[in-house]
Amino acid sequence: KESESRATAGAAELEKARAEQARQAQELTRARAAFQDQQAQLDRVRLAESNLAAELAQLESRSEEANADLEKARRALAEKESQLGDAKAQRNHDAHLLESSKEAVRELRARLETSAARTEELQGLYAESRRQLSVAQKESDAEKQRMSEALAKVKEELREQEMSHGDRSTAQAG
Repeated sequence: KESESRATAGAAELEKARAEQARQAQELTRARAAFQDQQAQLDRVRLAESNLAAELAQLESRSEEANADLEKARRALAEKESQLGDAKAQRNHDAHLLESSKEAVRELRARLETSAARTEELQGLYAESRRQLSVAQKESDAEKQRMSEALAKVKEELREQEMSHGDRSTAQAG
């Protein structure tokens, strides 16, 4: 009877160990699925970073073009203002040139203001893109850290479970 009782207790212990092993296998499956979800999210973040970087490059290019236009307009304005000064000196001889130069200066100033406003807008877009890229990078880094910690935890739990099962197997064999 005593050996029967020990055999029944051993079978119950073995059944418990099997149930625990099945539960741990389910946890591992869930952990793997969570890891894959996190990996997919990380891939999406990387794609967003790539898109932001491309957009940023476009904005930088546009900003450079706007700055070049602004510089051209400044040079043209300086030239026209010089012409205006000359025209004023020759006012009695060339009133028509004076009026035409004033109009050219007004047009160039309007273009300069438009160019300056556009440059300011592009600089704002550039700063916002930089900020978004920085936020995406920080989120990506934090996500990588969380995934690494979760994976390390799962590995440690598996290692502990394997050691625990090894100890039970040795005890049962003994």
